[in-house]
Amino acid sequence: MRFLDSNVLIHAAVEQDPRQHARSVALIDRLRRAEERVHITDLVMIEVAVNLRFERAGRLSKQEVVDFLLPLTQLDSVEVANKAAWPRAFDLYVAQNLDLSDAHIAALMEFSGESELYSFDRDFDRIPGITRMEP
Repeated sequence: MRFLDSNVLIHAAVEQDPRQHARSVALIDRLRRAEERVHITDLVMIEVAVNLRFERAGRLSKQEVVDFLLPLTQLDSVEVANKAAWPRAFDLYVAQNLDLSDAHIAALMEFSGESELYSFDRDFDRIPGITRMEP
C-alpha cells in the first residue's frame, strides 16, 4: 500500500497549480472508486488541516476542512490510524474550536477510556470527561 503525502491532499482541496490539482483530484476519485489504496498518517491529516486554514492554501474554514477530510477517512480504500476516532476528532475540532491535534488527542482519550492529561493548554478544560493537569 502506498502512503499519501499532505501536499497531494492540499492540491486536491485547493487549486493552486492546475496540473497538480487535476492529478490530485484524479487520485481522490480513484480512491473513492476503490481502484487504489493508500495510507494517510495522523500527522499528514493534521498537517493538511493546518495548511488549508492558511491564506496561501485557500484559507478554508474549519468546517470546509472537515467536509474535505472526513469523507476520505471513511473510505475503505484509505487506511488511517485510529479511523474510528476521526469523526469525533473533527467534531471537537469544529464544535469546541480546538486545533486538530488537541481534538485528536481528546478523541483518542475518549476511545481508550482515559480521562487524565498533562497539558498547559486550557482548551482541554472545555471537554467533558477530560481532566487536565499541569506537570
